[in-house]
Amino acid sequence: ALEQGTELPAAPRAPQHKSESESHDIFCICRGFVEQELDQHIELLHEYNDIKDIAQTLLGRLAGVRGVTTRDLYSHFGLELDD
Repeated sequence: ALEQGTELPAAPRAPQHKSESESHDIFCICRGFVEQELDQHIELLHEYNDIKDIAQTLLGRLAGVRGVTTRDLYSHFGLELDD
């Protein structure tokens, strides 16, 4: 039993919710990271496509020099046609 005049311990405090501006700031920071990552990914895809285009051009020229089809070269070099 509690003695008279003894205070009860404080009730646990509910977690404080972030203000709307704090939540917005956090959202913007996270979105910035996502956008930065997406931009980097797109840049890498462009680079990959440029390299692939050059490789296909070279394969086409080599096929012409050898008098074979590009398809023949793909199998010769162990490449898949959908690469």
